[in-house]
Amino acid sequence: MSPLLRFFAYLLHLPIAIFAAALGLFGWLDGAANMTIDFLPWSGKALAYWLLGVGIAGVLSALLAICGKTRALFAVYAAVVFCLTVNGVFFSGHKYSGSSDFRWTLVFALCTLIALIGTLTKGERQRRIF
Repeated sequence: MSPLLRFFAYLLHLPIAIFAAALGLFGWLDGAANMTIDFLPWSGKALAYWLLGVGIAGVLSALLAICGKTRALFAVYAAVVFCLTVNGVFFSGHKYSGSSDFRWTLVFALCTLIALIGTLTKGERQRRIF
């Protein structure tokens, strides 16, 4: 079960990290003076820098975990994503357009929790790829 949970964590967090890095890069290149995402506590240039940094850290930590170098860094990244998701869902000023919108956001929060559990599972010793 733990390899399946780890695979789910990689499958969820790699696209999130790539998207965050790309969004941060575009915001940084554009100037991002009025960039906002309701779920996140930053705005403007700070948001662009945080997205870029968190995205790059997520991609690197996922690749290192896949290669078997360090899984702890990936677990920290997954915990940060889970905490930001819970903060955005429950404690931000985001207004949902309906119950369906809120339900899908809760599904995403549950997926980040499952992925976090997947990063914390300890399975059999994995052979390093490199």
